[in-house]
Amino acid sequence: MYQISTGFCVILSLFYGCSANFHQEHSTVEVNCNPKTSGTITFMFQISSTGANCLLIAKQTEVKHNANSKKYSGHIDSNGNLNVKIKYFAKRTDSGLYVCATMNNNKLFFGEVTKIQGVPDPVTQGPKMIQTTLKPVVKTTMIKQCVCDEKGAKPMLKCETWIFTSLVGGCGLFLVLLIATIVYCNRLRTRRCPHHYKRQPRGPPAGHAKMPTSHF
Repeated sequence: MYQISTGFCVILSLFYGCSANFHQEHSTVEVNCNPKTSGTITFMFQISSTGANCLLIAKQTEVKHNANSKKYSGHIDSNGNLNVKIKYFAKRTDSGLYVCATMNNNKLFFGEVTKIQGVPDPVTQGPKMIQTTLKPVVKTTMIKQCVCDEKGAKPMLKCETWIFTSLVGGCGLFLVLLIATIVYCNRLRTRRCPHHYKRQPRGPPAGHAKMPTSHF
């Protein structure tokens, strides 16, 4: 058992980077065993990332299935080599290293390593990112000049005329109010104070003879 573990470690360290054979999903794959030395017992191993798995054991012309017989089949050719057929290849479970080993005088002799992998899934490229550089936007503001219409209508009266007219109107109104006040006050005084004005003398009554004046 120690020899088997040591042999697997050597295989993984030396041959795990070897070229692989790519196969389609559910296709039939054949793995040939070419041991360097013949032996009484031949083993076929599958080595993957999860560990090692013994698929078949052949003793002379008898083949014993350790794995699923419906998926794997094995036979011994005319040269005494063990050949394994994977009836329907599954990329997830059947990808890995396949190697055979023969036992002779309690020693294991490993054959060539075959690396089998499934066809890689097509890579879906995402949308390409287009980098754009934003340019600063410069805004220009046009200032419209105020154009005076020299031909437009001019005011009929100047400011001085307006001021003078207002003053004259105010003075005239004040004068009228003053005259009205004086007249009103005179009328009131005439009614209340009649002794300030002269009275006309009364004439003699009708039919009354004037007394003669005597002079002494």
